Amino acid sequence: MKKKKIIVAPNSYKDSIDAFRISNFIEKEFNSILGQHHEVLSIPIGDGGDGTASVLARKLHAIKKYYPTTNAIGRRIKAPIYLSNNTAIIEMASVSGIQLIEKEDLNPYIANTEGLGKLIAKLPHEHINKLILCVGGSATVDMGLGMLYMLGVKYYDRFNKQLDVYNAADLHEIANIDFSSLEKFKDLQIDVLCDVENPLLGENGAVHIYGPQKGIKEKDFPVFDKNHQHISSLLEKMFGKNFKDMKYAGAAGGITIALKAFFNCTLYNGLDYLIKFLDLDSEFKDCDILVTGEGCMDKQSSFGKAPYEIAKIANSYGSRCFAINGQTKELPNVFEKAYSLTDYSVTVDNSMNTPETFIRMAARDLATHIQFEDF
Repeated sequence: MKKKKIIVAPNSYKDSIDAFRISNFIEKEFNSILGQHHEVLSIPIGDGGDGTASVLARKLHAIKKYYPTTNAIGRRIKAPIYLSNNTAIIEMASVSGIQLIEKEDLNPYIANTEGLGKLIAKLPHEHINKLILCVGGSATVDMGLGMLYMLGVKYYDRFNKQLDVYNAADLHEIANIDFSSLEKFKDLQIDVLCDVENPLLGENGAVHIYGPQKGIKEKDFPVFDKNHQHISSLLEKMFGKNFKDMKYAGAAGGITIALKAFFNCTLYNGLDYLIKFLDLDSEFKDCDILVTGEGCMDKQSSFGKAPYEIAKIANSYGSRCFAINGQTKELPNVFEKAYSLTDYSVTVDNSMNTPETFIRMAARDLATHIQFEDF
């Protein structure tokens, strides 16, 4: 009898546990209960945000090297670059990410992408000609000017005085940009993986939608929006292109605009890129059961979140789809059933802080359900 194929493809649970560990725990429980009648294949996923780099790195058999740099508020850290032949993978969340900063230390007025620039500056020494940059999870709204500064870009005010400012609150002072130092990156192809498609400005833009989680108060929205408008207008004059209204312009505090203006760069929907990169379509063609999940599945999950999108693909091939989530507030109709860690834990905090036990419990219950259904 042909074994049934189960694909375990969770996303990371934000601020709790990465996709690799989740899939490993689920796979072990499934093999224990369903082993001889089912083939279990783990394919951890990402959408351009936290954890995506490690998913890509596994596929490329990349090595992980750490480099000294700084986080978004200037504290010294070591952050990884994944290296595979002439390709590098960097995840913004691991260097300029919000997860690296305590909530009380978030400061959008000084936060910048300087640390990311320090990592990119290492690439010529590693003989890299392609960078895959995952930009989700940033703590910054500096439009990438801190990154450019660390790559040698110079900023001048309207009196042609050189400036040492590139924080989000100071962008209005910049009147001219000398980017001649970027010549050494002219052969570097950058694939930018975005986890959101918001515009730069307005009610649905980078500041209004993602600013509060980065520490921006509502009363300061106009200040940051005005500075973003100023820089995007300056770049429009320099290059004759409208960057502010392009798709993904609001991702990672507007860094996509700097990347698109100054580099050989292509912007992608992170999940679409990953689906093609991992060839998930062909994997799902003979898949009987998909198990995916995320930290909190709610009404937003149906608007492009990774678990929902891959469940749609699996569904189209006739797969049964289940979710193991941290919490389940709303279950999209592509899923047959969901198991939540909060069903097994006393508190939400408990399920986030010690998720392994509850993932195993949920996986055992789902495996038993599958076993029962198969008889």
